[in-house]
Amino acid sequence: MTTVKEKNHAITNCVAQLDSIKELYRNYKEADTQEDWEAREKIVEQAQEEALSVEFRSGWACELHDMKPEEFKILLSTGGPACQIIGKLDHYNQPTDIEIQYQDWYQPWKTFLTSPEKCKIDSQALFWFCECFYFGE
Repeated sequence: MTTVKEKNHAITNCVAQLDSIKELYRNYKEADTQEDWEAREKIVEQAQEEALSVEFRSGWACELHDMKPEEFKILLSTGGPACQIIGKLDHYNQPTDIEIQYQDWYQPWKTFLTSPEKCKIDSQALFWFCECFYFGE
């Protein structure tokens, strides 16, 4: 008896989103090396167009003027499968603790873990991608 393992479309979607981000990052670094400012700007615009929504939230505060963004979410795809990037914002509103997550219908969000040899470039590309967005101040 053979067992057929179903393909996980949520993971496949997440990998495709991450590959797209890494390709944009490679293109950006290439344009930066060549000091092609116009190409860099176009690549950042492409990155910004990848997001379906960019959201942030704050923690508890006693006064409205004390509210500062503490976390962010960039939604890349929705439905089943869905993909998002989440993270925290430091006191300069720069992204930290970035994770790419995936979800299928009626399932909780799960963090996508890459292999150790891919982890560094994946992290750099995700950080660059998140820096393409404005989270305030």
